[in-house]
Amino acid sequence: MPLLFLVSVNVVLINILQCPFDEWCHNRLAPTFALAHGYRFFNDLNSGPVLTWMYGPMTAIAYLPATLLHSPTSAIALSIFLSALFFFVPVLLLSRVCSSGNNPMGSKEIVYSLLIFFGSIFLIATQFDNLAAAAFMIHADAPSLGLAGGACTILYFRRTSSNWGWLLLSASLAILSIWTKQNLLPLPFALLTYVLIADGYKAFKRYLVCYFLVTVIISIGFILAFDSQYLYFTMLKWPASWPWSLDSYGRIPGKYESWPERTAVLGSAAYELLKYSLPLLIVILYQFGCQFKQIKFVGLSKYLHDNRWFIFVIASVYMFPIAILSRVKLGGGTYSLAVSLYFLLCAVVAIASSVATSTANMRPQPKKTKAIKLLVLLAIAVLTLKNLRTEDSLTGVPNLTEFFVNPVEQAYQYNKEHPGKVYFPDFPLVAIMAEGKLYHSALGLFDRRFYESVNYNLPSDVIKIGLLERFEVENQRFRQHIPSELEFIAFPNERKMNRLTMNYLPEFSKKVELDSLSGWVVYAK
Repeated sequence: MPLLFLVSVNVVLINILQCPFDEWCHNRLAPTFALAHGYRFFNDLNSGPVLTWMYGPMTAIAYLPATLLHSPTSAIALSIFLSALFFFVPVLLLSRVCSSGNNPMGSKEIVYSLLIFFGSIFLIATQFDNLAAAAFMIHADAPSLGLAGGACTILYFRRTSSNWGWLLLSASLAILSIWTKQNLLPLPFALLTYVLIADGYKAFKRYLVCYFLVTVIISIGFILAFDSQYLYFTMLKWPASWPWSLDSYGRIPGKYESWPERTAVLGSAAYELLKYSLPLLIVILYQFGCQFKQIKFVGLSKYLHDNRWFIFVIASVYMFPIAILSRVKLGGGTYSLAVSLYFLLCAVVAIASSVATSTANMRPQPKKTKAIKLLVLLAIAVLTLKNLRTEDSLTGVPNLTEFFVNPVEQAYQYNKEHPGKVYFPDFPLVAIMAEGKLYHSALGLFDRRFYESVNYNLPSDVIKIGLLERFEVENQRFRQHIPSELEFIAFPNERKMNRLTMNYLPEFSKKVELDSLSGWVVYAK
């Protein structure tokens, strides 16, 4: 237990220490602060500032507590904590399943519950880098999966079909998860499928009514607040415009129009998902195999009603195609697979909790108990040694003294002292926190002009098929959303992508040095 706890704390701290130095973290937090300052459009088609954004408005809302802080570093650290909170709350609830009814948990139940919870964090940290990326990054994944997991967990604990309140809450969380990240669209169908089979037609009708009500109310609210055309472009049209790719397998971006090409790409992604799923599937299939005879005696409906961890399995199956399609899209890293893996993890946690409940109530068997403890300890030791961070692998992890000495904090302090005078394309979070103004981000411009990017060596025939070129930001629009009294343009380092921003401002061609931004690449007229 102490080892699992220390590993869990270590994982959280390392991710918090690293995140201020990760350009994606502070870029994804900028829309939250923009929302708090009255902005509603973060990546509109024809107007407003352009950020790297293709998610629902709930993602920005989820991190609003971070706007209470007045330092970008502190806000980023709190946001990482919020991500972990969203991701692990359903896991924590599932791990405490042994506290059923009004009976207080005994000491053995508490130990088992904590062991399962910290064990799941340990498992993610050592074996599932895609789930770790979803849990410990500022991204739409953590809040969307947390809300989706919450919707499933409510049904997991709900034993009667007559409680409208719990059904409404479950449906609300499921719909909010879709408005956080649109790839969770199949979730309501998965949960309705389970309720129909396990709880009967009457419960299904009630749950369906709940979905209809909350979908109408929540959707109307978001449409009125954010405009339907903007939501359509940001959540549907813009993501759909991205070409296929599979960077891990060395494939360049392209349309992959022929069926053999598409089959090869989809097959690679499916194999990758199955490879990550295998350890979790082994546990699930073993548990199902042990209970298979039960189905013959009680029937499928009764079996699913009694073994409610199957909710998560059904949800994972519904998400399997979405995970594969998300993975093959350009920019779809392995964390795209988390949308299916997360539900398998929840199923395993629920199974472990139910087994722990039975074990806690059994008569103690010293020899078996010692053997099990020894095996668990051996497994933890092997996985820890296998994934041990060496000195070389920790070179990118800052210590506490360096935590507040990061580029985003430097830019923020300079911007506070010289408002409206400097443009930091890589740090849209800086201006919105220091001045209350939202400017274009370099990553947003990069997305809009991807096929002019120098990060890929694309052949001319691939460039010609580019779908993103029609979304390019015009020069007039660009200049509307940069500082009006601009004197300097500052980048934290020299990289080829800077050219995408500088092409809009050819008059800023002189390199200068600023004492407060030592080591930065700064341009003036």
